[in-house]
Amino acid sequence: MSLSFVRSRTSRTRVVRPLVAIALALALASCGDDTILGIANSWTLQTVEGAAPPFTVPNTEHDVIITSGTASISSGGHYTFTFMGTIDGDPATVGMDQGSWTIASSTFNFRSSTLNGKTFVAAYSTSTFNVAVPGEVVGSTTNAINMVFAKVP
Repeated sequence: MSLSFVRSRTSRTRVVRPLVAIALALALASCGDDTILGIANSWTLQTVEGAAPPFTVPNTEHDVIITSGTASISSGGHYTFTFMGTIDGDPATVGMDQGSWTIASSTFNFRSSTLNGKTFVAAYSTSTFNVAVPGEVVGSTTNAINMVFAKVP
């Protein structure tokens, strides 16, 4: 075997190994490995339908206003959404949902145990996620309410 063949093989190995490591990391991330993605966290509501709270929920029996919200996402595959605000002017928890979650690539799939297994999705980015919360969670007949949550520092 010539010395130049050994050198070129060694050079290829030096280039290929980091590429394989990156590919493996990306593959694990797309499978939902939370240690890479950092999803298990506390999250706080940033916007509802594109604006900062307070948000008056449409299509409800009562006057429901969301003033804040949190999402708790556990590494065990469970989540809880809690929305605070007022109902007919009185301070209250205006909505709550919990269930299980999975992730594929950057798409969350939430399965609500509160809403009899209803599923809904969210798009995940490094420090935020955008979710279409079923209106039922906050007492609305609106199909979905778009919300953005950010990681709690």
